[in-house]
Amino acid sequence: MSLCVLCGLGIVKNTDKNLVDGRRGNSFNVREELLSLECKVKINSMYIRKNCLCVLKKRRALLKNLHKVNSSIQKIVQSKCSTASPNAFLKPA
Repeated sequence: MSLCVLCGLGIVKNTDKNLVDGRRGNSFNVREELLSLECKVKINSMYIRKNCLCVLKKRRALLKNLHKVNSSIQKIVQSKCSTASPNAFLKPA
């Protein structure tokens, strides 16, 4: 029985078994995602459970969306600063 690299549970069904190194043409890099986690994950198995893979993909999507939102906020702040008068940020006396 194969073990999941992320959670350590046994993988019984072949349909639940995914390769850490993925397949050719797959744009999602499981190994890279595991290494980017804040906690250290020892890559001691070549398989990841389907549920764990879904969680990693969800995390990547959330990080991507967070980056987009942060960029949008930065653009808003920059446009505000470039169109505001120099005295706009001074406290009234």
